[in-house]
Amino acid sequence: MSGRSVPLIGIPACVRYQYERPVFTVVERYPSAVVDVVGGLPVMIPPLGPKLDLGSLLDSIDGLMLTGSPT
Repeated sequence: MSGRSVPLIGIPACVRYQYERPVFTVVERYPSAVVDVVGGLPVMIPPLGPKLDLGSLLDSIDGLMLTGSPT
């Protein structure tokens, strides 16, 4: 864990379509669990593939919650 007092926990988002537009979503229970159980700050990770520098992202967070996804 880094020197922050509150751990940053990454949560990968899903793509859903609302009015034919892609929307990145995370089910509410996941960020709530990060806050309630770990006392952390949830950070949504958008599913942008190669547009993201995943190495830097993973270096900057303290944990990763893998939730699964229907998409």
